[in-house]
Amino acid sequence: MQRDDQSVEKSVFQLTRELELLISGALVFALLQLPGILDGWWHETRTHVAGRAFVVPFSAYYAAKLASYGLIATIFTHFLLRGLWVALLGLRGVFPEGIDYTKLHQGPFMRRFYERRIPTLGTLEAKVDRVAALMFSFVFLYLILLFIGTLWVTVAGAIAFVVGRLAGRPSLFGPVFFVVLALFVVAQSIVATAYKTSRKSELNPKLEALASRILNVIHYASLNFLYAPMFLTLTTRISKRVVMGLQLGFFYTLIAVFVVSVFVAQGVVGFDSYAWFPPNAPRHEMYAGSYESLRSAGSRALVPTVQSEVITDPYVRLFVPYNARRDNEIIRRRCPDVRPFRSDGFYISPRGRTPEQQTAAVIRCFALVYSVALDGKPVDTSSAYFHIRPGGIHGRIVMIPAAGLASGKHEVLVRRNRVPEKGKPATPDEYYIPFWR
Repeated sequence: MQRDDQSVEKSVFQLTRELELLISGALVFALLQLPGILDGWWHETRTHVAGRAFVVPFSAYYAAKLASYGLIATIFTHFLLRGLWVALLGLRGVFPEGIDYTKLHQGPFMRRFYERRIPTLGTLEAKVDRVAALMFSFVFLYLILLFIGTLWVTVAGAIAFVVGRLAGRPSLFGPVFFVVLALFVVAQSIVATAYKTSRKSELNPKLEALASRILNVIHYASLNFLYAPMFLTLTTRISKRVVMGLQLGFFYTLIAVFVVSVFVAQGVVGFDSYAWFPPNAPRHEMYAGSYESLRSAGSRALVPTVQSEVITDPYVRLFVPYNARRDNEIIRRRCPDVRPFRSDGFYISPRGRTPEQQTAAVIRCFALVYSVALDGKPVDTSSAYFHIRPGGIHGRIVMIPAAGLASGKHEVLVRRNRVPEKGKPATPDEYYIPFWR
């Protein structure tokens, strides 16, 4: 009866491992979509935030991207290991004795080497099963640490934001943010000091009481009740150095992958053979993103656009995007006396109509930041309208008369006029949009 129970338990155990294989395969397919979804969200979100508010969505994107890479790498590796485990299990079921060294015709030297070095099918199967079973423990330790770091950054950012708003000084955000993070570090240092002291001698009662209170808060604030059972099990059963080394190695590897993915997305690194194709020659390039008729569905490229490369309409409809991340600082420097309609980040929309004087001042400031020319002649942008394009991209519409233009090539130039810093001239950003009439 006991033998039957053991066989049933073994069958259930093997079935569980096979289900792990199926689940890992499905998860790999699903998670491969996640980095693209996160990139799309980030490209859409980053255009709407600037300054101190930028840290909030960036922290969320950075943590989610590292978490997605970690999960993909772990589950993909787990899928391969479980596949290898199934292969070994099946092979051992057919040939339980493993290698028949009497039929190995490679000489006594190679035979002795193989007998010393090659593990049996059962040994290899057990090792693969052990590594596959431990993988999720390591990755979830990493994910919990990543979540804790993101949580602390978010809490510090929220406290700094509230303090800055209550004090009426948004510039306090940076100092308060770093002070709050420093307090987290100091709290942990007090606990670490108490821990080291207790190993050598009895603790001072006051220090022990303070450390206990802090440790109690940290235990819940840092999700230690989830992290510690796995971490302490691994470090007491394997090795603390091995566990910490694997975690740090995994973490820095994923950061390197993230950095490389950013460089690839921006075209800094790549792999092709377009050796004679200029990488940055705006005067000689027709960028598809500059034409509404050629832009891909859902494109979020923040560049000025016209309706088409061939214009038959009586007006050239020029859309000049407002990039909050880049333009806010330029506007503040060029127009220090012009008040913004509201502050960065979280806000409560003011009721009532926007004052006409303030709107007119902002329009004049935009004309200083962005200048427009058609075939080298300046275009008056004072009558441009504020506009929000589908997808939430904010900007201004400039209608340029085109009825009197001659047939042939024409060119719209949009220039973002940067502010010189420390006596150095600022090179403007220039966008050239050729079109034909």
